Amino acid sequence: MPATLVAGGVSAVAAALQTRGFDLVTALKEDNPHAIGPGARRRRLTQVLILFETAASAVLAVAVVLLVGSVLRLEDVNPGFDARQVLTAWVLLPDARYPEADRRQRFFGELFETKAADVIGLYVNPPRHAAVFALDEKSAIQALDRLQPVLPLSPGRAERHGFEYHRHGTLSLLAALNTQTGEVLGQTALRHTSEVFVEFLHDVVDTHPRGTEMHLIVDNLSIHRTRRVAQFLADHPTVHLHFTPTYSSWLNEIEIWFSKIERDPIARGIFSSVADLRRKIMRYIRHYNRAPKPVRRTYRTPSHRITIDSPVTVH
Repeated sequence: MPATLVAGGVSAVAAALQTRGFDLVTALKEDNPHAIGPGARRRRLTQVLILFETAASAVLAVAVVLLVGSVLRLEDVNPGFDARQVLTAWVLLPDARYPEADRRQRFFGELFETKAADVIGLYVNPPRHAAVFALDEKSAIQALDRLQPVLPLSPGRAERHGFEYHRHGTLSLLAALNTQTGEVLGQTALRHTSEVFVEFLHDVVDTHPRGTEMHLIVDNLSIHRTRRVAQFLADHPTVHLHFTPTYSSWLNEIEIWFSKIERDPIARGIFSSVADLRRKIMRYIRHYNRAPKPVRRTYRTPSHRITIDSPVTVH
């Protein structure tokens, strides 16, 4: 269907140009004896751009109609799916609850507060006899090898290294932070796919006795919502996924640990191969787990929290 829409738009532009008897390629050739002048050329180009914009608007309008139809069909297939709520988020349908102009902002603000409360609640008040893990992937970690040796620190002189390097490849790190103990489980992979993610979920579940209730905090990456993941959750009814709000993966505590591993062994590291990168990452995780530290929150003033109705922002 998208290919048909694009083809239709291109055909509309071509028909409009043909109707006006205008050959863009011939008109713009400098060696054409009948070539138009610079001023006329600009006017013709402006006309062509307007035609393309008109065709693109027509294609976009058809795409929006198809999108709305697809969302409505999803409601027919999935009884729990609220098509009106989704369309309201994009200001496609009126909603009496939000008559203001900032209807879309308020919708996403409410979603943020609901999901953020769910995630933060697992941090500060986790369920009894349950394990809480913060999971995520750190992708495209580069195995960089300096072409010149690094000059170490010396009195009055900072560490120095050349700007040239050799890139051996990349590696992805899947990590899970136990929010109660601070311990980290790690697994590396050449590519982070849904299959690799499910394998890592099995490794995380195997760290606790069978039947233990587990709450896993993840972001909205597409590989976290595949059929493999759904089947895994069906096979493990005591495992629950909690998704961070949209564009708010910073609420995931594993991101704090990712910044630490980036600063310590990766940013200033020298790796002779991808295998060397993997070995040093896993060694760092083992060393860190000798004295893990969970994240401790000290924010005690709920009345000062920023909401969608606050007169100030965090910027």
